[in-house]
Amino acid sequence: MEFRTPVHIAPFGFRIGLSHKGLLVGSCFADRIGRIMRNHKLPVTVNPFGTLFNPASIAATLKRLEERRSYDAGDLTRYEERWISFDHHGAFDGSDCKQTLRRINEALETGAEALRTADRLFLTFGTARVYERQGEVVANCHRRPAAEFARRRLSVDEIADAISELAEGPLAGRSIL
Repeated sequence: MEFRTPVHIAPFGFRIGLSHKGLLVGSCFADRIGRIMRNHKLPVTVNPFGTLFNPASIAATLKRLEERRSYDAGDLTRYEERWISFDHHGAFDGSDCKQTLRRINEALETGAEALRTADRLFLTFGTARVYERQGEVVANCHRRPAAEFARRRLSVDEIADAISELAEGPLAGRSIL
């Protein structure tokens, strides 16, 4: 008597191994999988701007990494004795503007190099819901008052357009998983 059902799964069309460099960008799923991959000594860079949930912020991050455009003090906002970037996770917040910029720009350089050298790119979207501040989608609201933001859901076409632009630009020629 057979107490299990054997399932035969055909091999995927790609492999991930020690010879493949990877960049994971996106939701907390990217953080978790990236941590597992690093623990198994795979050469991956995980969320250089911190955890990001919506496709628009992920696309903006990848464009910024491709451009390698540094941040300056004008890109930060002072809120409750902290310097914050609406492009980054709260882990980048800091009490000193120069130190915050240094950490942000070091992460940008690390991420830009990872994007340049990666042959595997993992994108994980957590939600289609976005928050806009002054007409721009933000990656993180940093617990600012809700009245500062407009909340909406990205359309399927907006998501497809953002990813299509990336596939022709910074993601061209890479395996996107």
